[in-house]
Amino acid sequence: MVTPPGKATGRLGSPVRTAKARTVTSDVLRKPGSGLLLALLALAAALELIFFIWLCLQGPEGFKTFVCHYPDTAEYARVGEYLVERGAIPTSPRTLGYPLFLSGCLFLGGSTYGYHVAVAVQLVANLLLGAGFWFASERLAPQLGVWVRGVATAILLYAGFGLSLFILTDFLAGFLFTLFLWALILKRRWPWVVAAGICLFLATLIRPTFNYFPILLPGIVYLVGRCYSKVPLRQTAFYILCGASAVALSTAIEHRDRDATDSFGFLYLHFRVLVRTNFYPEIKEDHDYDALYRRECAAAAGKPLDQTTRAEKDQAAKRVFVAHVRSQPARFARNYGAAFLKYAFAPIETLVQQILYSRGQQDTYYFSHARPVLVLLWLPLWLLSLFPPVGSKHTNLGLYVLVMTVLLYVLGLSALGSGGGERIRFPVLPFLLILAAVNANDLFSILRQRRIRGQTERSPKVYAGG
Repeated sequence: MVTPPGKATGRLGSPVRTAKARTVTSDVLRKPGSGLLLALLALAAALELIFFIWLCLQGPEGFKTFVCHYPDTAEYARVGEYLVERGAIPTSPRTLGYPLFLSGCLFLGGSTYGYHVAVAVQLVANLLLGAGFWFASERLAPQLGVWVRGVATAILLYAGFGLSLFILTDFLAGFLFTLFLWALILKRRWPWVVAAGICLFLATLIRPTFNYFPILLPGIVYLVGRCYSKVPLRQTAFYILCGASAVALSTAIEHRDRDATDSFGFLYLHFRVLVRTNFYPEIKEDHDYDALYRRECAAAAGKPLDQTTRAEKDQAAKRVFVAHVRSQPARFARNYGAAFLKYAFAPIETLVQQILYSRGQQDTYYFSHARPVLVLLWLPLWLLSLFPPVGSKHTNLGLYVLVMTVLLYVLGLSALGSGGGERIRFPVLPFLLILAAVNANDLFSILRQRRIRGQTERSPKVYAGG
């Protein structure tokens, strides 16, 4: 019997392959809770669309003011616009990844609507993150109830909604890093491995927090192998290579103009923030602190600061920071611990901040009782996520150790400086939500068993026999 054209198994677009795709899609839609997932995504998409339309109605300048008001945004925007206008990489202390993303959006939307494109891309990525979280949590914690998983997904969509409205690195870097970790834990086929390596490369290029992550990768891979399937050595080497390549590229770009005397390097600006945050918080005016810091760096360099190269400024700033830490170690440790706790327990508040900023009421939020109330409302979630799942199986305990390791790395590096706790914590938030959901699910199970046991003990006993 001759097989009719187009009926062969495996041919692209053949009925057999199409039928398989339809079967997979129908199986996904028939899974328990698929209706809840679709409802959550539809609701989130509707809210994002309404808010985006409202922002567009503010006009191009109003839109840009809303999404670009954070202090760090100006430098990312400057580099992105420079890339589009001149096709070259300018001197900048910022990493190149996010300006490259902005330059692509500016190329598509022009200077008028480029930031509209950037925010729209991030909002769509937030929906993809929510859907990916649902399916990843089914693999990582299959014992979760549908409603527990739905609440965790809704929280992640809400957190991502607020951060995706910023022209900042936090959402995009967190999105890519989360995809990388999901693939590292769950996938072993090389197409997934290559995609995960690209995500790690881009996340590192976007946010320097991940510069040292290749050093941590062997330990993470070991934990993954103990709790899930073993990661082959070649794939581990590939991940390390991807992370190290991004670090090497950022370092090469940073050191292009290391002999220039008219600019400042990343380390100088970074240590400038660290010294002010930890040792001079009482100085409120920027120009007063800048003058003091320049004098300290000039003394460390041994010559006026305008006669030093970028490399010499970086080394002088490093010496100034180390000298302050040695002279006041207790103060530094106290500030470091306070910053770490702030990042760990900060509420999910970015969307509230954005709305109040648009109404000119951001100061009212910070200096009223609203924020402490919000902190208390979110506190049970963070306690559930940080508490080890003692009553769970071995894989959940292993996932807990893995997530806490990554959390300590991300928060430990970031606690040296100052910044928004929610933004800093976002790359680890999906995994914290899974841990919180596991503990909540176990707690509900214990309460349900106790209720059933109590009802059984109170019910009249029936005795058999004559």
